[in-house]
Amino acid sequence: MIPAFGFPLGAEPRVGDKVTVGEAVEGEGLVAAPLCRWVEGIPVSASNEGYAVAERFTIPAAQMDLESRVALQGAVADGTSLAACLLDTSLETSVVLQVRVVPPPPPPPPPAG
Repeated sequence: MIPAFGFPLGAEPRVGDKVTVGEAVEGEGLVAAPLCRWVEGIPVSASNEGYAVAERFTIPAAQMDLESRVALQGAVADGTSLAACLLDTSLETSVVLQVRVVPPPPPPPPPAG
C-alpha cells in the first residue's frame, strides 16, 4: 500500500479515484497525491445524502470533514455560490478536499452624469 499525501484528515483515495504517484522526499519511497479540480456553483442536496456542485456529485456529507460539510450546508440553505475542490474520480461521487465561499460580485458603478 502506498501512503496518501495531501488529503484532508480522514479522507483516503478509494479504488477508482485518480491520484499521482511520486517520491515524497528523495529516498523515502512513494506517495499518492490527489488529482483534483475546482468546480464552482450553488450546491444542491443530492439523493445520496451528499451534494451536487456544478453537476458533480460529492460523497455523503457524513463522510466529509466538518468544515466542508458546514460550508456546503450553509451554501445550500442560503443559495450562495461556492467553489469546491473535488478529487478526480471514475466513480459516481467525488471526495471533497476543500471548499471556499465565492464572494458576490461588486455592485455596478452608479450611472455617469
